[in-house]
Amino acid sequence: MKPSRLNLYRWILLILSPLSFTIMLYLIETEDSAGLVNSDAFLYFMIVMILYMVVTLTLFVSFLYRSNTISHSIKTVLLVYFILSLLIYMIIRIFGISVNVGESIVIGFGYSIILTIILAFISFIERVELILLGLIPVIIIGFIINRFGVSEGEFIIPFAFFLSAIGFIVLVFRSLPLLRTGKTKGLIFVIFYSVIAILNALLLIKFLGTRPALNNIYDTIGVVIFLFACLALFIILPLSNFTEWPAHQKQSFRRLIITPLIIFLLIFSLKFLLSDKTYRSIFFKEYSQKKTIHFQMEDYKVDFSGD
Repeated sequence: MKPSRLNLYRWILLILSPLSFTIMLYLIETEDSAGLVNSDAFLYFMIVMILYMVVTLTLFVSFLYRSNTISHSIKTVLLVYFILSLLIYMIIRIFGISVNVGESIVIGFGYSIILTIILAFISFIERVELILLGLIPVIIIGFIINRFGVSEGEFIIPFAFFLSAIGFIVLVFRSLPLLRTGKTKGLIFVIFYSVIAILNALLLIKFLGTRPALNNIYDTIGVVIFLFACLALFIILPLSNFTEWPAHQKQSFRRLIITPLIIFLLIFSLKFLLSDKTYRSIFFKEYSQKKTIHFQMEDYKVDFSGD
């Protein structure tokens, strides 16, 4: 398929996916759960839902297929939309106008933001190193706003760890050719990109909060992997002639291996050095919110003295 025709299909799918998702939400919003099944709108809902699933799946396939042919205009629109969408979403959150514009539109708008981020990630995958560096401040910002009880923080943190894990998996495959030119040097990049991807995946699962009872297990596994990785680094690095590496490989080593390991060291250290309550007050939202007392219980006294 010609790149021009492929990009045309990408444009069409890029418009249809959020549009069909918003219409699907609108049909749910206009009818309650019981009324939707028993009304004529249910047929339209099923049609739109199937259309949305097919369109979105095809959209991701079209971006993954020959991603190097994605047009410059699509990349530009994705970046511009991402910046504008953040500004608009902040205005909606600050002034609380979501009720006035309709909940389905607001949710559809938020879905478009997430879709844009994922597609931009695919579009700029050749610059994955810069994307991963940009995710570091995003994760820190997510922890900060989550600490102050902003609901978006609990989404930003795992989403950033998810993208970071995917990015380092991409770097693992990109580093495989280095094993041919320099076995020890290539082994360092492949091993530590893999380790960082695994640690990102562990923190993703942890901060999703689906199984809080297993958080200590995730931390223990992460610390063991981290310590073995650091030990391996001290053994392998002196054997790799680090001082003779090209400048760009030294830069990648410092930015994409040392910097993430320092962040993991900070997270794991605080876990075992601080009390559980203090640790959770830093990284989780429930302790940062003021507890509201909905009712006050008091002992009921019965008078047996009689009249």
